[in-house]
Amino acid sequence: MKRAMRLRATTVLSRGLGGIAVALLALIPVGPSSITAVQSAAQPQIDLPTIPDPVPVSLEASSTALVLADFASVGCAQEPGCAPLIAPLAELLGRARAAGVRVVYTSYAAPAADELEGLPQLRPLSSEPFIARASGAANWAGVDGILADYRVKTLILTGFVANNVVMYGASILGRFGYTIVVPEDGIGARSDFDLFLAKYQMLYLGNPTNEPLRPNAVTLSRTDLISFD
Repeated sequence: MKRAMRLRATTVLSRGLGGIAVALLALIPVGPSSITAVQSAAQPQIDLPTIPDPVPVSLEASSTALVLADFASVGCAQEPGCAPLIAPLAELLGRARAAGVRVVYTSYAAPAADELEGLPQLRPLSSEPFIARASGAANWAGVDGILADYRVKTLILTGFVANNVVMYGASILGRFGYTIVVPEDGIGARSDFDLFLAKYQMLYLGNPTNEPLRPNAVTLSRTDLISFD
């Protein structure tokens, strides 16, 4: 009898904060994905670790920056894993601007004008910098330079995709000395597993219990749980 769902073995190898590699061997459904367990043909089902719930944070507006990474250059409105982020981020962006929080945009390439026009809810103001990151290991150095000029200590890091620009950006920016807040409804990925992996890796070494605002580490929050002093 034909099985209702074909399974394929996928090995995911990634590096967490501090450079520790974690290998996960998973049978991923071809079709709608489930991330409730990791399993192999030779082993019994293995439950995935639990990610702590998002926590509320209150941030000092004068020393906080909101970073929006790669939304324009990836065509967020056309990406199923990105489009749902637009509304909560637009609400957070409005509150952040009203509170005097610095807003910084960044991308792996300078977007064309029509790409920015295609995302009106998140479009930068003329006073807000848009930084095209350099390639290679120092690709967040230009962002750090702007943030240092603003005397920023805490970042709200958002972006698409979570298992690339957000996960690696958090690692680099943490080493630069920032305390980082990642709202879970402000990051997206192209699969549920990719999103799970990013959140797990960001918390794994620096803040596995999701203690609010642990220095130089990631706190997992949500846009409606972020407030400004």
